[in-house]
Amino acid sequence: MKDTQDYLTYIQHLGNDPHFQKIVRLLDEITNITIELLTTCSFTNNEKQLICFFIEQFNTLMNEFYIILFCK
Repeated sequence: MKDTQDYLTYIQHLGNDPHFQKIVRLLDEITNITIELLTTCSFTNNEKQLICFFIEQFNTLMNEFYIILFCK
């Protein structure tokens, strides 16, 4: 239970950290721009697949980033 409480306290502190908030806003903006590009621009299927591959790799990287943050 103590580990859970420590984790929740850490997340709460992290959520109030202005640097972390900037990172989250940046990630939201990247996601929004990517969605806009995919829905409003004309891409070939290969280009769309490449963009989706990039997004998947980016998401994997960000998941690892969060794991590093939460497990330090």
